[in-house]
Amino acid sequence: MDKLVKLVYKGADLQQTDSLGRTALLQAAENGNIEMLEFLIHQGADVRDLDNNGCNALIRASIHGRDAMVRELLSIGLDPNESDNDGSTLRANGRDTAAS
Repeated sequence: MDKLVKLVYKGADLQQTDSLGRTALLQAAENGNIEMLEFLIHQGADVRDLDNNGCNALIRASIHGRDAMVRELLSIGLDPNESDNDGSTLRANGRDTAAS
């Protein structure tokens, strides 16, 4: 996390993506790193980012079984019914129970 903080304070582009279209925020969601997610949001990262497959942070977290991250993203208002390019949603990935 220290490296990320330094990069952000040096002006790193929060919308920069990897070859899969994942921003740092999407990677934080996928890895279940709530501290990093909160830092990135506080720094202005867009929680509505989508990767090349149309997956948002909520779908990325659910695909990777990050239940605590799913709960966090739901608590900040991400829509569990939003779908990716294939029509998959949080519920389609079988992670809707993480919200309980």
